[in-house]
Amino acid sequence: MHATALAGLAYAAAPRGAGLDLRVILPAVAVCLFCLCMYCHGELVFRKPAGRYLTQYYLFISLGCAIGALMVSIIFPMTLAGIFDLPATLVGCAMLTVLLEYRKSWITDLLWIGLAIAVVMAAAARIRAYSAGARVWAGTFMEA
Repeated sequence: MHATALAGLAYAAAPRGAGLDLRVILPAVAVCLFCLCMYCHGELVFRKPAGRYLTQYYLFISLGCAIGALMVSIIFPMTLAGIFDLPATLVGCAMLTVLLEYRKSWITDLLWIGLAIAVVMAAAARIRAYSAGARVWAGTFMEA
């Protein structure tokens, strides 16, 4: 299920000329994002430490959320030329999956590494397609 969701989102993020019907792509992306979130949260629950270390565990989870929110709301808009949240998230989830599922079986290793390469290529194609059509402005809003 996780591999299908990752592949579906990589397909949805890949650049196309005419695009897809919004009535089809929106529910599909929502379901795929739900599957990826459930996988990531399930891995967090699976790795939950003993009760003695739960405060530190939850503190680091909330710190990661705060850093992510800061990056998405302030740093990325100031430094990047486009909206690259979805491709970056897909690449991060693919790499996390390879890291967590590695060495369970050689067949699944090949599957996850191949899927991660496909996701990285789809994300790079999306960023390249956006960058090719983007206008570059050399000034800043702070100039008089």
